[in-house]
Amino acid sequence: MSVEQLLEASGVGRASFYRHFESKDDLVVAVLAHYNEHWQTMLRSQVPERGAGVLGVFDILAERFAEPDYRGCLALTALIEFRDPDDPIHRAAVEHQEATAAGLAALLDSALTVATRERLGRQLLQLVDAAMLAALHDPGPRPAVDARETARALLLDGSAEQPGRSVD
Repeated sequence: MSVEQLLEASGVGRASFYRHFESKDDLVVAVLAHYNEHWQTMLRSQVPERGAGVLGVFDILAERFAEPDYRGCLALTALIEFRDPDDPIHRAAVEHQEATAAGLAALLDSALTVATRERLGRQLLQLVDAAMLAALHDPGPRPAVDARETARALLLDGSAEQPGRSVD
């Protein structure tokens, strides 16, 4: 979408747009930052409120995937569209991915080693990403439910170095 199309669709004047953003790319980076903030809030508050541990993220995703307006993950789309690692949009999307992996790791049992939590956080992010992509062609909760089952198995295996650890 061009800046002209964006201005026309939004009803925002050119001067107002450029007063807040130097370019369309700056707008996309700001949107990604807002998206990341929303995700981090979800990980810190909504997931723990469900009482299902880190697996609660998949329950939230199942609900989101069932909504008719689900269109995928903004950060994944940005990574696909902006492959240059020096591009500010690419960097903003990578920051989202890294923050999400860290947020997932933070939800894990603190008795696990830091290295184990970091590894599991990255692996859980891969499951989240895969579920988000699958939900684009398989609408509804099934991709999140399947990813949750895989995550549960991963957590049982991944925390095996510390017996007695619960995944919930």
